[in-house]
Amino acid sequence: MAIKRRINDSVKSKDSAAHAPKPTKLCKTTSSSLNAKLPDANWNAMKAKIQVSRKALKKCDLNPQSAKTATKLLQKELKKESMIAKWIKKSDILAMDCEMVGVGTDGRQDALARCSIIDFDGNVLFDRTVSPVEKVTDYRTRVSGIRPRSFKNAISFSQCLKEVGALLKDKIVVGHALKNDFQALMLSHPKRQTRDTARYRPYMRYRKNGTKLLPRSLKTLAAEFLKRSIQEGEHDSVEDARAALELYKRQQFDWEKYLQEHKVCFLAGRMPPVPSENTIREEKSDPKSNQVEPLLLDAFDTESGVKPEVRIPDTNTLALMEYDA
Repeated sequence: MAIKRRINDSVKSKDSAAHAPKPTKLCKTTSSSLNAKLPDANWNAMKAKIQVSRKALKKCDLNPQSAKTATKLLQKELKKESMIAKWIKKSDILAMDCEMVGVGTDGRQDALARCSIIDFDGNVLFDRTVSPVEKVTDYRTRVSGIRPRSFKNAISFSQCLKEVGALLKDKIVVGHALKNDFQALMLSHPKRQTRDTARYRPYMRYRKNGTKLLPRSLKTLAAEFLKRSIQEGEHDSVEDARAALELYKRQQFDWEKYLQEHKVCFLAGRMPPVPSENTIREEKSDPKSNQVEPLLLDAFDTESGVKPEVRIPDTNTLALMEYDA
């Protein structure tokens, strides 16, 4: 019996040794083995997102501490300052726009419905709806944005005339097609203090035959020069006034400098045509000889009180001239 027990114990020990877990062997890992196990495609894609190329950094350097960025910002500021006529006070410049409704039997007559005035910085100084004196027959809502309920808190026309007249007194008024606005307000403003972007020559277009300059719409000018979309549907007089003011600011230095150098008063809202060789003569009597002494004056000087000579221009001169519609 003792022998059998020894045999059984030896067999069990052999079986347990055979089924026992083998000890793990430690091995050294290298970087090459790790890179081999990583997914190359995903890793490269991740590196492409994280890392930025040097060329991209040069093109899109938005670090405010960077010297290049500071230089670019300074150049932009200098460019803006170069467009401003510093000899004119900002407080002397206002922009205005009005919205009209139709009155009369057919609704074709214009009547003031809203007037908006802003300062040089775009702040609203006056923005009120005005009750027309006559009965409104066409609200022109699609264009004017005026509805019957718009007149709920409207002021009278006389009150509007009083407040607007006080604001515009001795001010340079900027706007687009200001002639229509002043007619609706029944106000007259000195032409030397009017800056009309609709009549400014660089903003106008030639007729197909090239003999006449025609105004362009404010919407077209804003899209071309300001890269801005306005009048998408109903018009907003504040938005239109700001667009006209931005157009004026783009050309303020050249505009005001030209007017200052040429002392043009009656075309103060526009760039005048190129002066021709036409001159007018003012008779100035000499008490000694009783002879008429010719005095040469600019043909476009209206302050002289002398009517300029009428002369038929040639083709080249006609192409450069500007006529009132």
